[in-house]
Amino acid sequence: MGEYIKQHCQKSKKAQKLRTDRERKNYLTKTLGLTLQKDPKRGMLCVPMEQDTLMMSGMRMSTSRVKEEGFSSKEESKEQFRKASEAIQGSTNSKEEMERAEKEADDADKSDSESSSDSSDSSSKSSFGHASEKGSPDRKKPAPPKRKSTGASSTAKAKAKTKTPPGSAKKAGAEVEKFESAHDAAKKYLATVQELRADTLWKSCVRAHEVDRRLGRESAVVSHLESTMSSQEIDAAAIADAKTTVSKIKEQNQFVMSMKEVCRWLRSAKPSCLVLEVTEAGGTLSKLLAANDFVVGKRMAEDSATLREILLFVAKKLVDVPWHA
Repeated sequence: MGEYIKQHCQKSKKAQKLRTDRERKNYLTKTLGLTLQKDPKRGMLCVPMEQDTLMMSGMRMSTSRVKEEGFSSKEESKEQFRKASEAIQGSTNSKEEMERAEKEADDADKSDSESSSDSSDSSSKSSFGHASEKGSPDRKKPAPPKRKSTGASSTAKAKAKTKTPPGSAKKAGAEVEKFESAHDAAKKYLATVQELRADTLWKSCVRAHEVDRRLGRESAVVSHLESTMSSQEIDAAAIADAKTTVSKIKEQNQFVMSMKEVCRWLRSAKPSCLVLEVTEAGGTLSKLLAANDFVVGKRMAEDSATLREILLFVAKKLVDVPWHA
């Protein structure tokens, strides 16, 4: 094989670059008259030379595609390549061309080592027998992706639009739960202020600061309940019930405030002040009883026992007090 290549190099005086596998195959078989055989491991067409199978690529040989049992190491393969290159080119090529061939061989080793993880299909396409498929008119083109039918999908999208999104239902449930929680808190607060009855306030069963603390919570409780009533998800009957609760809270607190002032004034008033209340019109006591639409008078009329206790207390203060009718 070396003689054939040497004779051809002497005739051409220049290394010929063969770009396709077909050109390489014709060059080896027809021009050089060499016999090709198939590598059983790689599935490639190779040139048998000196009992070692070497790949031919134009005028250079790739050492990375040598049979595994041919060379034990990379350095040994390079040495064998150098000897084969000297035997092939001989005196026809210069020293610079030999160095260039060795450099190209090293580059081929690097590229082959990087592409060693590729599949056998990609490696077979670079061999002599399969590279002719490149640019072949019979090559099958990949089938275009199938289009999905839009009829069913459009119907499903239309149905999805008509359905209530799960997020809005969850939000509505949260608003209803918030309203119910605020309404329950308002009912509990109403029960605490309803404990402040007329007899309780008169007998001072509850301390004054505790009464003020309970009355001070009214604004926070009522405003929180009214803010939750603005949602459209709340039932009309539930809203009406909540409004009734709010009105009861306000009415009870007005009574507690007025009754507290009446009790405080009666216990601290002097007998002379009490005499002026019954002899002069428009005194302090009459104003307190008339406050908030006579709420104290209405409640006292319902609680006759407490009213008698208050009148008895006032009578004891007026005993032995000189006054003129």
